[in-house]
Amino acid sequence: MRNLKYNFEYFCFPIWIEQDNENPIYENISLDSLPISNHLKNEIKELENIYQSKYNDNSPPDSYEFDLIEEIIYINRVILSGKLPNEEIRNYYNLIFDFDYWNKRYNELLSKYAKTDKT
Repeated sequence: MRNLKYNFEYFCFPIWIEQDNENPIYENISLDSLPISNHLKNEIKELENIYQSKYNDNSPPDSYEFDLIEEIIYINRVILSGKLPNEEIRNYYNLIFDFDYWNKRYNELLSKYAKTDKT
């Protein structure tokens, strides 16, 4: 079974397919070639557009940050969009997605939000 990787990077689409099992090389793949629902395809495309919009052409290391609420919502959507393809493609591909990283970041932000004055 081939591996699919779901990972956000600037200037690349977040879905990658393993090209060689002995020497893992991943290349971008079109969502249209995957057996997933149109709703999920649209969600991944929208998340990718949001991510790419944060890139700062004038100073790449200083790309734009999300505000706290925006990032909490974004990460929640990313986590869910990582769970759903796994259900839809598990008979065809092995999905590689860093749930630990995203869940840790989500919990850190929720904790930070809980400490802020929301008035």
